[in-house]
Amino acid sequence: MPPSPSRNSTLAKPVSASLKEGLEDSKHHGYREQSRRQRSEGSGCSEQVAQERAAIVAQLEEHLAQMRTNLADSEREWRDLQERKCVKEAEQKAMPSAWTAESAQALAILTQQVLEKKRFAGEMEKKVRSLEAQVTEQRALMSGQRKPPKSDRSKKLEQEFVPSSGSKVKREAESAGAVQDAALRAFLDAAGPAANIILRSAALRDAFDSQPRELCEVSLEGCDLAERIQVLSLFSAWVAVADGDPTRAMRLSDLNLSEEESAEMIGALDTCGAQLEEWEMTRCPTNESASKLLLRSLASQPLRRLSLGYNALGPAGAASLVAAAAASDSWASSLEHLGLEMNGLGDAGCNTITSLLSSGVLHRLETLELGWNELSPCSAEDLAALLGPVTTDLINSTAPDENRQHRLCLPRFRRLGLAGNRLGSLGAAKLMQTAFLEPSRELELDLSMNHIGSPALEQLAEWANGLEANPAQVFTCIGLEWNMVDDVEVVKKVATALARISVPGPRSLLRLANNETELDAVTLPAEYFGIIDC
Repeated sequence: MPPSPSRNSTLAKPVSASLKEGLEDSKHHGYREQSRRQRSEGSGCSEQVAQERAAIVAQLEEHLAQMRTNLADSEREWRDLQERKCVKEAEQKAMPSAWTAESAQALAILTQQVLEKKRFAGEMEKKVRSLEAQVTEQRALMSGQRKPPKSDRSKKLEQEFVPSSGSKVKREAESAGAVQDAALRAFLDAAGPAANIILRSAALRDAFDSQPRELCEVSLEGCDLAERIQVLSLFSAWVAVADGDPTRAMRLSDLNLSEEESAEMIGALDTCGAQLEEWEMTRCPTNESASKLLLRSLASQPLRRLSLGYNALGPAGAASLVAAAAASDSWASSLEHLGLEMNGLGDAGCNTITSLLSSGVLHRLETLELGWNELSPCSAEDLAALLGPVTTDLINSTAPDENRQHRLCLPRFRRLGLAGNRLGSLGAAKLMQTAFLEPSRELELDLSMNHIGSPALEQLAEWANGLEANPAQVFTCIGLEWNMVDDVEVVKKVATALARISVPGPRSLLRLANNETELDAVTLPAEYFGIIDC
């Protein structure tokens, strides 16, 4: 039963009644015809147009100043991280003998942070440039300037700054100019007074109007608690009903969601009959109650992708996810991607997830991301059990066999991401051997940054040498970057052993870049470069 709307929210009626009725009316009469009628209702108020345009430009300039400050901060943070990375790299070159596995992992984490901060700064810069263009265009309209040749966007903006005799929401929606999508304008008009929160914020308009649609904490700056709830509910409703996004994807980032906010979002999704295919929630920590509430609701959605990375779910969050999956009527036939990286699951949480997958509940799952979850060698056995081979004999067998049925119900992974854990050489050896038991499967097994040394490759070589020499094309690829492999002879040994039983496919069998020995065309014969990628 969907949760009842919050007392602080004024959106319950607009979403359930006015919003839906307004959307149906807009679709029935056509968004463009509705906009044309609204623009033609009042055309002789030039002074009012100028005042409204000036107010909008002032709002845009205020937001632009804040975004420029945020961009400067982000670029400074990126430069600081880059400088720290350079210092670490210099230390590695100066004292290679003192460089430990922990040092390598720290550098890898720093490298990842640099890349993420650079990406964030780049996205912020694009938004700043876009807003600068909007401000410039609005100033030109205020002063009566025209750009030769006049763009279609400018013509549309001029038309939309003519106020109508309708509601204040309609006038603001049309005079805002930044809301170019006719369907979105109709949606905000149907939302009633709550839409004013969106219309007065360029960041929120961008979030609603962008593709893909994503709401982040920066977009909500300046909103009080009641306004946050209204925005989250409106955003959920818009994702549920908007045309032009065939995936019906909900993307949230850097939001600390309360239980009340989660309930409001769920209520809007239920009211609008959402059928989401993707839910991506990154760096959005919630308490246990809010997490359970969200997951129970998501279990009713036909999701293909569920990404919950960087949310500190822990073992308790893993248990909530398992309970939701077990109760879901749709995930068994729809879910293909499950992202749980950087959630502090530990071995206990990993065991909870693997127990669920072993039961066959999510047998269509193709990608499982469990990187950076503090997994030890204890988790390797459970994970390896999910990678067991499905042979032709197993598929064609007609004999009643409980183990056969179990194997056929397990997920057929195309990617298992385990980077940044503590699986070690023992755990890695178990996983690699199991992965190579079915060489024809297209599988990427990411074991980078896992404290894996040469002994793991030694064990893999011994295992491969014990198999019958019957080369077959291999589509399995194992990533061992940023580990502790330091013996070139062992690398040659494992390459020779794998060459006995395999014909390299489109990807190298083992990726060994950035380990503790220099591996290149000088140290490895050319015939190994198809089996080993350095």
